[in-house]
Amino acid sequence: MSLEREQVLAEMGLTPQWTLREQPSVARDVKIMPTCDPVSVTPPVVSEKPLRSDSHTVSSLLVTEDRSDQLASVGWTEFRQSIAECRACALCTERQLVVPGVGDEQADWLFIGEGPGADEDAQGEPFVGAGGQLLDKYLAAVDLDRRTNIYIANIVKCRPPQNRDPLQEEQEACMDWLRNQTALLRPKIIVCLGRIAAMRIIKPDFKITREHGQFFKKGNIYMTATLHPAALLRNPAQKPAAFDDFLKLRDKIDELQADISKTY
Repeated sequence: MSLEREQVLAEMGLTPQWTLREQPSVARDVKIMPTCDPVSVTPPVVSEKPLRSDSHTVSSLLVTEDRSDQLASVGWTEFRQSIAECRACALCTERQLVVPGVGDEQADWLFIGEGPGADEDAQGEPFVGAGGQLLDKYLAAVDLDRRTNIYIANIVKCRPPQNRDPLQEEQEACMDWLRNQTALLRPKIIVCLGRIAAMRIIKPDFKITREHGQFFKKGNIYMTATLHPAALLRNPAQKPAAFDDFLKLRDKIDELQADISKTY
C-alpha cells in the first residue's frame, strides 16, 4: 500500500483495521466501444426540456439501442447548453446554478447521487461539500478520481429547498437529462450514492442498509449502491461498511478490465 493511500485511509479513520486488498495488474485504460453502429440523427434545437426518452419505466436508464444512439447524438456541448436553461420543474425558481455533473466524459464508471446541496448549488459541481470531500477520499483509496476516470451526476440537477429529498415529480422531470448523460457515457458500471438514487435507478424497493455493495446487472451495465457520504458523516460507524463497498467496486472494475484485456 502506498504512503498516499495509507494517508487517505487514515484520514477516513479506517486504519489499521482496514487495508486495501492487492489488485491484479491489468491495463486500466482500455475502453469497449459501443457495439452498435451510430445512426445519423440531427441534434435537436436547444430547448428548455431534456430530450424525452421512449421508456415507460420512469426509473430505468436503459432504452433501446437506437434510442440510445439518438440520445447520444446530442453531444456534451449541446447538453450543457440545454440544461443551463432548464425550466422543467419548480426547482429552477430557487437555484443559483444548475449542477449537471463533473468528470471524465468518456468514463466507464458513473456515480449518481440524489441532488445538489448548498455548496453544490453555489459552485455548480456535485459533491463539493463535506460529503464530497469524504467521497473523494474513498475514490482515491481505490485509484478513482472525479477528474480523470469517473463521472459524477445526480438524479436532480437543481437543489431541493433545505436539502430535502427530491419529490417524485422533480425526479421525473430530470430523469431524461440523466438518460442523456448515460447515453453519452455508455458506462459499464453505475454506482448509486444513497437510497434515493438506488431506489430510482436499481429498483424501487431497494434497501440500502441490506443491499449496498451488491451488484445487479441490467442490460450490459452493472449497477450497485453504497451509503451516501452525508449519511456517513452523520453516522461514522458505517464508514467501514461503505469502504468495503468501494473495495468490491474496485474488484469489479479490475474483473471487467481483465476481461477486456483478454480480447486483445
